[in-house]
Amino acid sequence: MVGISSRASRPTPQAAVGRREPWIARYGWALWGAIVLVASVVPVEWVFGFAGSGDWSWMAGLGHFAEFGVFAALVALAWSRRHGWREALLLGAAAGMGYGLLIEAVQFPLPYRSADLRDFALDVCGVLTAALLLNWARRGRERRRGRRG
Repeated sequence: MVGISSRASRPTPQAAVGRREPWIARYGWALWGAIVLVASVVPVEWVFGFAGSGDWSWMAGLGHFAEFGVFAALVALAWSRRHGWREALLLGAAAGMGYGLLIEAVQFPLPYRSADLRDFALDVCGVLTAALLLNWARRGRERRRGRRG
């Protein structure tokens, strides 16, 4: 057709609203958030099967990094269909950091859990890494599409 650019064939965020997406694509972030919440408020031995040493460990740090990175990525992916990609990444990052802070606040009064600034710092690192990886993957995908046509 004359006058139609390659951009016209790409779905706009508004056009994507009418499409039916899998439930997990729309609400996976909520399911993952609930899992993180439960794992964050029960005693550590319930989660890992053994009592922690009381010291902060690299395993706990890796858990925080991954949990909140995945949460932020799921929020961003869910919102990217309804809003622009940049807005979705910002929302995912803000949601991941806010949820990490909320979890630390919930853990503060629990006698069998501890709120730790290092945990929140790793939450933020995981969120930012997820946002950077998503942005990198998105740009690579757009470059490949541009070369094809």
